Amino acid sequence: MIFFINPDSTFEGPVDRIPTQQAGLDRVQVPVVVELAHSYISLKDLSDLQKGDVVKLDTRKNDPAVVFLGKRPKFLAQPVLNDKQRLVKITSLISAAE
Repeated sequence: MIFFINPDSTFEGPVDRIPTQQAGLDRVQVPVVVELAHSYISLKDLSDLQKGDVVKLDTRKNDPAVVFLGKRPKFLAQPVLNDKQRLVKITSLISAAE
């Protein structure tokens, strides 16, 4: 779940869920990477790749994308097209045990 918080509002809730504006974290940038698919190929095949070649992926068309925050996988998501933008809709949280 993602929260959008109005900076003019007051926050009432658990201390561990302080909005980022109050904690000063709203200026911290976190890299977000979305892995849509993956595959493995041999070094020979890699060295032979040319424009127009097709690489078979190990994921299926409807498999969820994995959203990484930094280097850690945190969410599963579905790709969404909105006009000319590529977006992902978060569908679930990846637990620490996964």
